[in-house]
Amino acid sequence: MPLPTPGGGKRDAERGNNGGRGNSTRKPPQVPFVRVEDLREEPSRAKILGVVTQNTGFNDVIVKVAINGKSYFLGLKASNPNYEALFNAFGDNENKWVGEEFMIGLNWNDFYEKNFVHIFEAPAPKSRGGKKE
Repeated sequence: MPLPTPGGGKRDAERGNNGGRGNSTRKPPQVPFVRVEDLREEPSRAKILGVVTQNTGFNDVIVKVAINGKSYFLGLKASNPNYEALFNAFGDNENKWVGEEFMIGLNWNDFYEKNFVHIFEAPAPKSRGGKKE
């Protein structure tokens, strides 16, 4: 099934799990969702390990990524600019996202006076001279 078009998104019924409501006894996942505290000011290389579009709770898409040697979930709504960056870089077929890399880090927002998770480059630039980023 193709991914949702950026700017759109799924209705709660389309997410397949009541939009994340009414299931307060669910255990947290073994793999954590990426948080601001997990990232640095300097963008890091992230590699996509998998993508799901069903049973995604409040999100339209959940992307499993490896960042700095650790696995995380990245929950995205189709209206989120981070989702749009990935969609524009890798297309509407979630299977083709697997194995792709992008740069992720923190972006300061003056209005809210805090950092947010931000995708800086998708796809990630190729490393030069064997240097690991």
